[in-house]
Amino acid sequence: MNPVKKSKRCKLKHKPYDERYPVVAERLRNEIASVTDVFDIEHVGSTSIPGSSGKGIIDLLALYPEGKLEQTKEILLSIGFCEQGEDFPFKWPEDRPMYLGIYNFGGDSFTIYIHVIRNDSKEVKRFLAFRESLRKNTDLLREYCEVKESLITEGVKDPDEYTKRKNPIIKKILEQRG
Repeated sequence: MNPVKKSKRCKLKHKPYDERYPVVAERLRNEIASVTDVFDIEHVGSTSIPGSSGKGIIDLLALYPEGKLEQTKEILLSIGFCEQGEDFPFKWPEDRPMYLGIYNFGGDSFTIYIHVIRNDSKEVKRFLAFRESLRKNTDLLREYCEVKESLITEGVKDPDEYTKRKNPIIKKILEQRG
């Protein structure tokens, strides 16, 4: 298995879409599936949407069934993911953690955020609805990318502030989806 290395919080930069993102996500999903069948992996976020610019962080969901949270967390830690460090002012709670790693592929390193979420939660449905909306609607995708780029242009450097300030466009996209 290609090792996943520990990661610190990323500095906020806006990057164009990289066609390797879904390849990296699929390769990592397959490597995780080769060691466990306790949970599934789903690729979400900007890197899962062709043409979407963003931070370049590959967001994955570790979708576990009821009663398998602790086992899922243990497996992710055992294969090299790490918990959020002190450099994250907002830390996800233990019952819905986010782990981090660096995945090496093709001579480059990719930052991975893996959100550990129960497979039947409403949050999973929102992640997937958001992704599908932007994959299907190029006007919404363009608007979403423009908002993100304007935040960087304004000088927003804190990733938590960046995420918070994207909430209105995210809400609009989800409301249009129904």
